[in-house]
Amino acid sequence: TMIKLQFNSTYYFTNHYKTITYSSNDYVASPFFVDITEIREESKLTNASIDLTLSATVTTILTDLITYGHVGKTVTVYLALLDANGAVITNPIEFFSGETISMKYAETTTRTEIVLAIANHWARLKQFSGRRLTDKGQRLVFSDDPSLEFRDQVGKKITWGAQS
Repeated sequence: TMIKLQFNSTYYFTNHYKTITYSSNDYVASPFFVDITEIREESKLTNASIDLTLSATVTTILTDLITYGHVGKTVTVYLALLDANGAVITNPIEFFSGETISMKYAETTTRTEIVLAIANHWARLKQFSGRRLTDKGQRLVFSDDPSLEFRDQVGKKITWGAQS
């Protein structure tokens, strides 16, 4: 398994016992690449996600994520077949590609870990783009503006005319 982490800098790791060179990049054999959750194949389009666990001793990655943000960073997982000398046979298979949606940092007395949740591009379909406005939020910025006072009543039936 090879992973490509495209954060502020790009990082290449493999869980192989030695470094794999592919496409002029060295996928470093590293104990910091701890685990990747099962990637399931589905017969229908789904909003798939995986968790990638890295040892937090990779302080450069932790610093990168904290300094430049962790949401929306591209992660690609490849499956490579190797020959007897450890060289890649043809091209690795891109097994999963997605963007980071969350990060957890866990520290105990025996270990520290970064867990990145990564979702495929179908996760964006349910994303809300733009700004959500409320009367309270509008009045924080413009205290005398009542324009959103009845915003929460949008969609309710409005009866015009005199009531009997």
